[in-house]
Amino acid sequence: MAKIDLTNKTDFEYKVDSLEILYELVLKEEEADMNSSLSLTYVKSDEIRDLNKRFRGCDEVTDVLSFDSDIDFIPFLGDIIIDISTANKQKGPKTLQEELEVLFLHGLLHLLGYDHLADHQKIIMNNKENIYIEKLRSIPL
Repeated sequence: MAKIDLTNKTDFEYKVDSLEILYELVLKEEEADMNSSLSLTYVKSDEIRDLNKRFRGCDEVTDVLSFDSDIDFIPFLGDIIIDISTANKQKGPKTLQEELEVLFLHGLLHLLGYDHLADHQKIIMNNKENIYIEKLRSIPL
């Protein structure tokens, strides 16, 4: 069964139920290993900025980072790191939980091999994000 290992390095009180549902939904739809696990970490802006600088060469805060696993023989997809402060600032009319679902999905799609560097990739990834969020919203939680 798919598993999310959550580490919270913030004061944010979280619910992981919707993320687990979203995770299983995406794995099933993408025909990925349903026994896969991933690590999800909620951090503050200074930590994500440091990670972004160290691993991507970008000395700036970002909302989500993902690092895929390079170990082929275990069902571990990788790490998703979300900055709670940035998520809260950019959520607009959504709740913070809804914004976290969007960011988690974005990171998950990266771990599954999707990207948005080229225009055609961006369209595919945006469409998948919209479809999966719509499906999640249709499930009573």
